[in-house]
Amino acid sequence: MGPNLITSAVVRHDVGGNEIGVVIHDGRMDKGMPAFPEITVAQAAEIAAFLHARVASTSRASALSGSTADAGHLLSGNVAAGHAFFNAKCAGCHSSTGDLKGVATKLQGYELMTTMLYPKGAADTGSVTPKASPNKTLKGTFIHRDEFTVTLRTADGMTHTWQTPEVTLHVDDVLRGHRELLHTYTDKDMHDVFAYLDTLR
Repeated sequence: MGPNLITSAVVRHDVGGNEIGVVIHDGRMDKGMPAFPEITVAQAAEIAAFLHARVASTSRASALSGSTADAGHLLSGNVAAGHAFFNAKCAGCHSSTGDLKGVATKLQGYELMTTMLYPKGAADTGSVTPKASPNKTLKGTFIHRDEFTVTLRTADGMTHTWQTPEVTLHVDDVLRGHRELLHTYTDKDMHDVFAYLDTLR
């Protein structure tokens, strides 16, 4: 039996097939999944869309059935312990007075917990170095990136497009910290951090 893709960190962090497509094309032989290089980018994106729809459907069904708790049921953690965990593990990238200010007024209950564990929507940033000009590296935000073309927006607002085989890419893994925490969180940690985030109103 294969893994549950509804709870998969790869699926939850995927945007338009950018992570699911890699797994499909390259496989995960160490986990028994063969590679499927014949599947096109468009087909991989369709598979990703299907999986995201299943995640959304499952979340809605669970919420309607009451199997996922509201904020009151989830608030079983210790605020002080959650604050300490946040300072130790999260404060390097997030701030209670910056990007997370008022987060508990925007997200409540299960939605806040899910976003805490599986954040989405972070823009890919990084750099592009043309192979023909190895000393000319541009940094910015990726607007588009696939096996054919890559488009980067630099800090001055300009967009630059290259053929993917003609450049070397470096993509910042902005969600790496969240993925690593998924492997170390205890149930208590999750509820403690949730209890702390629920105070940020």
